[in-house]
Amino acid sequence: MSYCDEAQTQAHHWVLEGASGPTSRGICIHCKVEKEHFNYVHGLDWGLSPDTSRNREEQRQQQAAREVVYPDGTEEQL
Repeated sequence: MSYCDEAQTQAHHWVLEGASGPTSRGICIHCKVEKEHFNYVHGLDWGLSPDTSRNREEQRQQQAAREVVYPDGTEEQL
């Protein structure tokens, strides 16, 4: 953990840019050091975990390709 020599409490006070991906750049208002911070949104993994959003979407598409929905509303798995 790093300390801020410019702050009275020696703690950084980060101002983060808006979240638009897995990380956001933060700048300490006291010493101006920059650091990348991980963003977190519940239920969104930014494609970083082994079960990425892309894999889930591919799984949904594969599942949909194996399903048939008839005009009367009945469904069948192929």
